[in-house]
Amino acid sequence: MKKVIIYISIILLAAYMTAAFFYTEKLSAEEKCLDVSISIAQRDSVNFVTPGFIANELALMKLNPEGKFIKEISTDSIERAFKGKDYVEDAQCYIAGSNTVKIEIEPIKPVIRLFKNGKSYYMNRNGKLIKTDARFFIDLPVVSGNFSGDFTPERLLPMVSYIESDPVLKNLVSAIEAKDSNNIFIIPNIAGHVVNMGTADSYESKFAKLMRMYREVMPVKGWDTYDTLNLKWDHQIVATKRRGGSRLNVAEYLPEEEEAAPDMETVTTNISTTKKAN
Repeated sequence: MKKVIIYISIILLAAYMTAAFFYTEKLSAEEKCLDVSISIAQRDSVNFVTPGFIANELALMKLNPEGKFIKEISTDSIERAFKGKDYVEDAQCYIAGSNTVKIEIEPIKPVIRLFKNGKSYYMNRNGKLIKTDARFFIDLPVVSGNFSGDFTPERLLPMVSYIESDPVLKNLVSAIEAKDSNNIFIIPNIAGHVVNMGTADSYESKFAKLMRMYREVMPVKGWDTYDTLNLKWDHQIVATKRRGGSRLNVAEYLPEEEEAAPDMETVTTNISTTKKAN
């Protein structure tokens, strides 16, 4: 008998909760939005994105939910509208309580300063661009070059992240200039030469070769000897003798003008022998 009573009680409780839920939903749908709560996450990068700015954008897009019936408000439409804005990394919109619409905006998080087709942008990790203007400035790695549908700036982001994670490389690299997908140049803060990384692949081993070149070869050969250090090939650095002019005017790759360096083991042996002789 007790089991029957408990079973009936559970059924009645479930029915009551279901009815209460739908009744509450009906009341909420018939209520109006009395408040719009706007919050901004991590405003340190794009500081013009404020609650006031977002409220003004809502008005311009004719999406301000305040005063509308809850059932007439499309939170999905508000989300999509803000996610399409260049200054937004992510956006969330939902009903918070019976009378409040909550909007959460995460401003874009740029990782590079990009110069493309004569224009300047900031770009995030997903390739989203925001044009630079007087409202904000962010000190970021500078990337420029000739990009296309097959060769996009996103291809360089792993290399950029690697540079930023290494204190030595971060201080060394001034900018990255891509003439094409097979000729990506590093502009170092060391005056006198540029570094041709080749493609954006195997950058860890290429930077290791470059640092060894700086430690063991350049102090002996002279820092002004070479115009370009080419790291395209495994176990070899091909160095172009200095021809003068601005290092930013990166010359076309001309194999006949290069001085082929031996593999790094041979370079190290030759340097050691020279030091002992002296």
